[in-house]
Amino acid sequence: MSGITERFEAGHSHHGADRNEKGIQDLGMLVYQWFWYVNLFVPSLILNMWRQNAQETASKLEAIEQAAAGADGKSAGYSAVGEVEDHASNLNWKQRIGTAKQTWSRLTEDELLQTEGDSHKLAALLKERYSLSGEVADKQAMGFLDHSAA
Repeated sequence: MSGITERFEAGHSHHGADRNEKGIQDLGMLVYQWFWYVNLFVPSLILNMWRQNAQETASKLEAIEQAAAGADGKSAGYSAVGEVEDHASNLNWKQRIGTAKQTWSRLTEDELLQTEGDSHKLAALLKERYSLSGEVADKQAMGFLDHSAA
């Protein structure tokens, strides 16, 4: 009986070693695959996403420049960069309307929105509503826009 038990134990331990080696090999393969995935695929994925974003931005800027060009192909008087800056300024102006309403209570929110944060439009509105001289209205509008932008 002892011979059968020894062969069983030897065979059992041998199969266990095979399973351990197979597990180590599988783990090694997973580590190897992960290494290549992280070092090759992920950076190329990020690079492709960056390229796509850059292409989309370039096409948007091109569309803005084309819209800025007149029918004869000449500039309409502003650049794509200026249009983007104007858009950012308008968003900023919408956030500052509450402060403007506190400063000039006779002006409505709609009137302030229509000025679009433009100092000349705001000065004209102040001149009309508060019976200010052009110089004083300009000074107040510029002072408010400069102070609230900071």
